[in-house]
Amino acid sequence: MSPINFVIGNTYTQLNKRYAKLDRTGTQKRIHDWTLYVDVLANDGDLVKKVEFNMSALTPSKYVSNCPIKAPGSNGNRWRFQTRQQTYGPVTVKIAVIGRGGTVFRKDYRVVLMPGGSESNMYTFQEYHPNAPLTPVKMANVDFGIELELSTSEYVEPADVANSIMTNAGGSVDVRDMTHNYVAARATSRSVGRL
Repeated sequence: MSPINFVIGNTYTQLNKRYAKLDRTGTQKRIHDWTLYVDVLANDGDLVKKVEFNMSALTPSKYVSNCPIKAPGSNGNRWRFQTRQQTYGPVTVKIAVIGRGGTVFRKDYRVVLMPGGSESNMYTFQEYHPNAPLTPVKMANVDFGIELELSTSEYVEPADVANSIMTNAGGSVDVRDMTHNYVAARATSRSVGRL
């Protein structure tokens, strides 16, 4: 198996005390807003099965990131596992990078509470076992939204599309009708956005 290179880091923003929420004890304002991340430096985001972030100072104390996203401005060569938190002070996190074969790389990381955050030097992780297939991860029971951009013929109204989606998929639909005029022989079409 080929080695996997990655970096650990965090972003950071200090919140206005006026808007910061209290911690679980009700005595401290959580003014530190940060995102802790592990960026896999590869063109394939599926080389790592998951990343666990263990923070004994928080409740819940364990956050698991199963699905990496492309990191901003990375041109497809960074895949980010992350967790976003708000705390009243610095936190040390025990990170476990778990490969698709089951090998675990462990590293402690102290969140940097300075503007912009910080990023580590590169680490190398070696998966010693054959890659197991990725399995579906059960999604938490939370509401979420999607945005669709669709085109229809000039005879189909956006409300018809919205009603069809609600009838067949359930949930609510917010329709924003955007009409675009095309030049020459092209007819006017309507797009349904933000469904």
